[in-house]
Amino acid sequence: MTSVRVNTCIVGGGPAGLMLGLLLARRGAEVLVLEGHETFDREFRGEVLQPSTVHLLDELGLLEYILAQPHSLLDAGKVRLDGKEVGEFSFRKISPEYPYAIWMPQPIFLDALLRKAQPFPSFDCWMGAKVTKLLEEDGRVVGVSGLRHGKDPFEVRTAVVVGADGRYSAMARMGGFTPEYEHHDFDVIWFTIDQPPGWSSTFYVSLGEVRGLMLPKYPHQIQAGIILPTGEWRRWRQQGVAAVADRVRRFDPIFAGFADGLKDFTPFFPLEGIIRLISYWARDGLLLIGDAAHT
Repeated sequence: MTSVRVNTCIVGGGPAGLMLGLLLARRGAEVLVLEGHETFDREFRGEVLQPSTVHLLDELGLLEYILAQPHSLLDAGKVRLDGKEVGEFSFRKISPEYPYAIWMPQPIFLDALLRKAQPFPSFDCWMGAKVTKLLEEDGRVVGVSGLRHGKDPFEVRTAVVVGADGRYSAMARMGGFTPEYEHHDFDVIWFTIDQPPGWSSTFYVSLGEVRGLMLPKYPHQIQAGIILPTGEWRRWRQQGVAAVADRVRRFDPIFAGFADGLKDFTPFFPLEGIIRLISYWARDGLLLIGDAAHT
């Protein structure tokens, strides 16, 4: 078994976990990030950094570095109704100081944060490290244990464990945290198509009988999300592929080819629109941040 001791152990190598790891390492703290996946190359839903995030990156001295990575700048959003553009909104009016959003694939963003942190001697990140247990002594969390690459056991002893493992946080569950507030009244049903010729790579709000979002996806795709009341997607599926395809066409005519080719529901990725707030974000030795604490 591999056993190590560090000042801070961060469980989850997403934006929150890697950013915290980088900031701690810049201050000289010894930090180990444990990421359960082997790579960052997987499906993500959010690849647009909003102006508020741009502002934060600038405050942290990271904006110039992030803008040196592959990206596009989005200075406006558009509104579509029945396949026609009927309006737009400008970030210049919403956020004059930072009048744009950054479209950047999350694997690129995460890799950039990791590469920025790696030169600090007090920073380390283990990929493929899945935590399976909290280590506790006298009611205090003192570390974690788990498996690397599905087979190699490890144990990390630390002054503080930070749970940054997202909306379905294992750290929150293992730590016995309970939500103060939880509400689930919509879902987003995501799917992806190639951009049609002449398509403007910005993001769209689509109104009409079937409503949703259309976001740019690297390199030349559209990530579309149909917004439905909780339980409606199950009812759509029960009505069959043809009925779902018909509703996708009504979402926007640009999806007609995608709808015509549907044979099953595998191209769709439902995401629960859950609003959750954990009652307390910390206990002795364990802290939750990001979506692990609130989503």
